[in-house]
Amino acid sequence: MPTYDYKCEVCNFEFETFKKISELKDDGTDQQCSKCSSHCRRIVSGGTGVIFKGPGFFINDYAKPGTSRKEMEAKEKAKSEI
Repeated sequence: MPTYDYKCEVCNFEFETFKKISELKDDGTDQQCSKCSSHCRRIVSGGTGVIFKGPGFFINDYAKPGTSRKEMEAKEKAKSEI
């Protein structure tokens, strides 16, 4: 489920919540504030990027043509030993 950011119109409290897309209203007032129980507005945020970590992933998600996994693991191991 996606994460949505909200800001209370009365007390300016900001929070995030998980919701199904089908639960959203078009006007953005589909959430109540947990502090003062008034209506909150959905904040449009930039989101986050996906970060791949580990020996099986490349910095740009793709290997250079002709580079095998063994070659990349050997290079990574050499970097860690330095």
